[in-house]
Amino acid sequence: MLNVLKELIHPFYFYLLISSRKYKILFSDNSIKLKGRVNIFGSKLGKHVYIENSKVLNTIIGNHSYLANNGYLNNCKIGNYCCIGPNVSVGLGEHPSEIFVSIHPVFYTKTSHLGYTFCDTKYFKEYSSTEIGNDVWIGSNVIIKGGVKIGNGAIIASGAVVTKDVLDYSIVGGVPAKHIKSRFEADEISFLKDFKWWDKDFLFLKNHQLLFHNIRNLMEFFKNN
Repeated sequence: MLNVLKELIHPFYFYLLISSRKYKILFSDNSIKLKGRVNIFGSKLGKHVYIENSKVLNTIIGNHSYLANNGYLNNCKIGNYCCIGPNVSVGLGEHPSEIFVSIHPVFYTKTSHLGYTFCDTKYFKEYSSTEIGNDVWIGSNVIIKGGVKIGNGAIIASGAVVTKDVLDYSIVGGVPAKHIKSRFEADEISFLKDFKWWDKDFLFLKNHQLLFHNIRNLMEFFKNN
């Protein structure tokens, strides 16, 4: 059991719920910080990740990313340096809205919160994989539909409901979320896509952190050097 968990999950506090009893398996990785009640199943965490009072299922979270209070992540892949605000839900289950007579799970899946089902196989795909890029900021109370792809450097305004893909360095908001504007000019976005600063080592970023205060300064420095 322990070996299987080590293959699935990067070292961290893992809560295994069996019946009404809770078992805690402690792995050693001081870079990962968990606060409050954190339930994580079948997931992998990178270095320097912070999670507070949240549930994370079948998800990969990259280095230096955090999930604030009361978050829910299901079947996601999240990049490095992402900032996810409180009360964010990503990858909620879907229900059929066409052809099927009922939206209730007992008619289309083998599993049900009620403990019974009418099905012996799955007839409808409830969960789809969601991909969130690097350096993404997701505001509070955001809902992101399963199967959506959020580009690098994107910003999701608080309260948004994201039902479609979001482009790199795009700011979106509303219900459903729509494009508001781009964070940078086209040439700046092109530079950042090639530069991929989120993959560079910690010391490199620390030594050049002042250049990150202005996109033009960053571009000019590395184009001239």
